[in-house]
Amino acid sequence: MCEIVLALLANKKNESALANKREHMTSSSGSSEDESFGVESDKNNITAYINYIKIRPSKKEDVLGILEANDITSFKFFKSESITHAHMSKWGLSDGMIAQLRDNVSKYKRHLKNIT
Repeated sequence: MCEIVLALLANKKNESALANKREHMTSSSGSSEDESFGVESDKNNITAYINYIKIRPSKKEDVLGILEANDITSFKFFKSESITHAHMSKWGLSDGMIAQLRDNVSKYKRHLKNIT
């Protein structure tokens, strides 16, 4: 009887360790929704996002400069409830640029998921 209990406890411990490992791998790969916005990786690099959404070359450097000045380091910021259209407009971005930045986040996430 004691052996069965020990075996069950060992199995439970292994399951817990695997779950923790999976959780760590998910968050370190950038696919977790809870990942910090400020951590820059290949997947949440703002320049890669700007390239993906095809902002006109003549505007690209200006937009990147505005985003950098406002500490926007990840495309995920564009879905933040704390950063509104009004905030972005005050930074000097046009309504069209704001729409382009905010409306393509989900599409870009799907793109990233498909290339990994």
